Amino acid sequence: FLMIYGIVALQTVQQASNLVFQERVAVARSLARAIDERLAQSERDAPEKLFLPSLTLDNARRAQTDLFIATQITPLVAIELEKYHIELLNEIGATVYSDSENQPLTVSPHWHLIEASARVNATGTNVHPTPRGEHVIAFAPMTRAPYYVVIEQSADEAFELPRRMQTQFILLAILTISGGLALAFLTTRRVVKPVNVLIHAANEIARGNLDHPLAEGGEGEVGALARTFAEMRARLKESQAEIARWNRELEARVEQRTRELRALVASSHALSSTLDLDPLFDILIHEARGVLPAVQGIALFLYENESQLLIVRSSYGLDADAARQLRFRVGEAIAGKVFQTATPMLLKTAAHVRAIQNDFSAESRAYFSNAVEQRDVQSALGAPLISKGIRVGALMTYSFSFENAFAESDVPVLQAFADQAAAAIENARLYAELARKEEMRAHLLEKVIQAQEAERKRIARELHDEVGQTLTALTIGLQSAERHLPEEFAHLKTQLKETEMLTTQTLKEMSQLILELRPSVLDDLGLVPAIRRYAENRLERLGTRVSVEAIGLKKRLPAIIETTLFRIVQETVSNAAKYARAAHVNIRLNQNNGTLHVQVEDDGIGFDAEDAFKLKDNWRGLGLLGMRERAALVGGTVTIDSRLGKGTRVMVEVPWKEK
Repeated sequence: FLMIYGIVALQTVQQASNLVFQERVAVARSLARAIDERLAQSERDAPEKLFLPSLTLDNARRAQTDLFIATQITPLVAIELEKYHIELLNEIGATVYSDSENQPLTVSPHWHLIEASARVNATGTNVHPTPRGEHVIAFAPMTRAPYYVVIEQSADEAFELPRRMQTQFILLAILTISGGLALAFLTTRRVVKPVNVLIHAANEIARGNLDHPLAEGGEGEVGALARTFAEMRARLKESQAEIARWNRELEARVEQRTRELRALVASSHALSSTLDLDPLFDILIHEARGVLPAVQGIALFLYENESQLLIVRSSYGLDADAARQLRFRVGEAIAGKVFQTATPMLLKTAAHVRAIQNDFSAESRAYFSNAVEQRDVQSALGAPLISKGIRVGALMTYSFSFENAFAESDVPVLQAFADQAAAAIENARLYAELARKEEMRAHLLEKVIQAQEAERKRIARELHDEVGQTLTALTIGLQSAERHLPEEFAHLKTQLKETEMLTTQTLKEMSQLILELRPSVLDDLGLVPAIRRYAENRLERLGTRVSVEAIGLKKRLPAIIETTLFRIVQETVSNAAKYARAAHVNIRLNQNNGTLHVQVEDDGIGFDAEDAFKLKDNWRGLGLLGMRERAALVGGTVTIDSRLGKGTRVMVEVPWKEK
């Protein structure tokens, strides 16, 4: 708009300036015509004063004519052209007439400006710079004589109107620009200010400040945008508040679940800390209180297969004596229903509890009332005890003060704890059963070993007392018969000698068998002499040197311990004789800090002890297992250290303190 306005204003001023020049040319023409008309009139009235055709022939006549014309033009100038400076120039540029200070008949200072146009008899305009400023000149030729009319005017006067127009245009432009700027400022302020408000609000929202108020944006698009933005802020604030609420709820749930998980983990460690049932029941009740802090009473019901009843084995917050009298059938009361359905049960109100427990028998109702100390159960939560798909009981929790003490979220927590408890109870039961069977096995093994030792002793005694004496008598008889037989019966004497030798060998083997079965020295002299005699008798004939050392054994040991240690050493020495090919066997017995230590070490070829225990139908492995079994009967242990080419070392430890 300003560009168009500037172009139009410039064109208008230019046109006004052109009109100034055209107006001055018109004035010059008009004056030239007026002078021409005077000359024409003068030619008619006083032809003797004008010599127009001969201006160029006679200077005197030229001067006369110039003077005459000057006298004729003066009235015209005085009347019509007071605002202009008038000059009349002849064909050589001399001033014929001038109302300024120009001297007559001198060359006009304007001639050089109009000379070119004058020679072609044309009109024109020009700007003449003077010491007093620029002047506008306009000139026009006369038709009746070779004269030129020149009018001069100050440029300030001539261009007053265009310059005034220019000033007005400039002022108008300034006003227009100012108005436009003001309008633009107001418009911008009207539009930008709400936008800035929106930007500020957006920045506040970006910083998380949703409480920053948003002013109304008025009408129009900006107002609609502001209202939309305000609605968005309000919704964001609501969403943020809702998200914050969700976060608080989530954090509370996470914290609650964390506490529950910690309690479950702690209870898992606690429940796995013992395999004894009675301490386990106490631990179970204690840990259940940590899992559900709102609980005020707990009862642990276990199912007995013999009576087919649920019996309280441990409790908390109940009368212990009355609780032990509780006997629920399957399906009776809450505990019976939980066990029957194998699903947890949540009863939030006292009315709900009464509705479920309305099937009490009179005896059970009396015992239960005494157990809860005549209090009303306000809410209850029960979970079945299930291990490997087998129901073993039910865990009941009670609140006597508040309804809705337990929430839905407590159900899986208690069930998880009940699963841990059921597994721990089942493990403890299995351990107790295993311990009972192990005790029975050990007792039976002890009886078998005692019977075996008694039978060994009986057989050894019979062999010694009967067969040994018979073989001894037979040997003596054969020796006597051999001495008294005549020489002619040399062949018979030889047979008797061989029979005597065979009998003697049989007697030795029987003695060795008696030693293997039950050496009498063990009963007569004790463990160390029996071990020394057996080891020397068994190994020295094979070329193996034997050393037996006893430290701290001042008195006889109990017969069961002596027999056990002798049999272990006997098995070890026998294995060394059969397999070790050892040059030395060292046997050391020591009593220290209430423990008997027996060590048998050889420098033989050794063996892989682990493979020996793994091989089936391996008599050596069975012998090693027998050693361990015997040691276990007296609370001892057997450790075997052997490697191929590195010899063998057998260490036995048996706890025993001399009373």
